[in-house]
Amino acid sequence: MNTTRFWYQLLLPKMTLFGLFIVLPTILALFIAMSHVTPGHLTWVGLKNFSDVVRDRTFWTSVRNTLIYTVVTTPVVIGAALILSSLLMTLPDLWRSVFRAVFYLPSVTAVVVMALVWAWIYDDSNGLLNGILHALHLHGVGWLVNPHLALWSIMLMTILTPPGMGIVLYMAQLGSIPAGYYEAAELDGASAWAKFRYITWPMVMPTTLYLVVMHTIAAFQIFTAIYVMTGGGPGNATLTIVGEIYDKGFQYFELGHAGAEAILLGLVIAIFSYVQFKVLGRHVEY
Repeated sequence: MNTTRFWYQLLLPKMTLFGLFIVLPTILALFIAMSHVTPGHLTWVGLKNFSDVVRDRTFWTSVRNTLIYTVVTTPVVIGAALILSSLLMTLPDLWRSVFRAVFYLPSVTAVVVMALVWAWIYDDSNGLLNGILHALHLHGVGWLVNPHLALWSIMLMTILTPPGMGIVLYMAQLGSIPAGYYEAAELDGASAWAKFRYITWPMVMPTTLYLVVMHTIAAFQIFTAIYVMTGGGPGNATLTIVGEIYDKGFQYFELGHAGAEAILLGLVIAIFSYVQFKVLGRHVEY
């Protein structure tokens, strides 16, 4: 009995914080999503806000943009992390540590700073990319003002930003693979592709699963970089779900509508994470 009480005492602080910062806000968000909120007044409307959301064309535009961003960037970023980490593992220990720190640096840099740098790179008049094009006697491109290019420019920023966390995790996983596996494969005459397919890839699957889930969640929640660079424009071309929630809640003060969108976003993320665990989890061996 004393042992049980001891464990409850250990869990109590963490469970209290979990309840205050996770459970309670979730309940309040659900309550707001089912209410019509005006200054000083709140009216229960049930599922009306959800009904309004699914009929909102702007919401579906944000869903489309978010899905495109997620589907394109997730495999490319994770694939780049695996390739770069594999190349870094061939370097001497000193250079391996140096490049690991260099590649990880963008991960600890403020998103606003990164977004401002890329906004300058893409700038129509004084940007780096258009400066290069002008030097080559080519016409400049409206990277962030062309509705057909803006979202792809944002995705290019994400892809070209070194995936520091992925590189660090993959390097740790690759370093834990016994060298004897590769030596035995070489004795059997295995090619480089065969060693990657049958040794490296299965051994890094736990890390891959983690990165896929975490990057998908982060991609669905992207907001800051886009808000700084384009504000969701031009013409909602870069509007994401979180940007739509922000606009509805803090620009138009439709808190019930924004709450319903937030609840739907949480459900979508949960469904995607569940499917990823089911599909990729079958190939994970711990």
